[in-house]
Amino acid sequence: MKEIIKNYLEEQCKIDPCLAAKYKDTLIGGCVDYITKMAKEELNGKNGYLENEVVYHWAREYFV
Repeated sequence: MKEIIKNYLEEQCKIDPCLAAKYKDTLIGGCVDYITKMAKEELNGKNGYLENEVVYHWAREYFV
């Protein structure tokens, strides 16, 4: 998951100067931890599925 999120964010940085100014690839681990926390809250601790767009939103939110 870490590499997928990193690739997504780096692609988004090419088109979003605000994100590009705040993004640091050294913080991907913290971003993944944030996404995991948000997913657990969203799913109330149960197993389930989240749309990619939701996960990508959280990734962007972490940096912006």
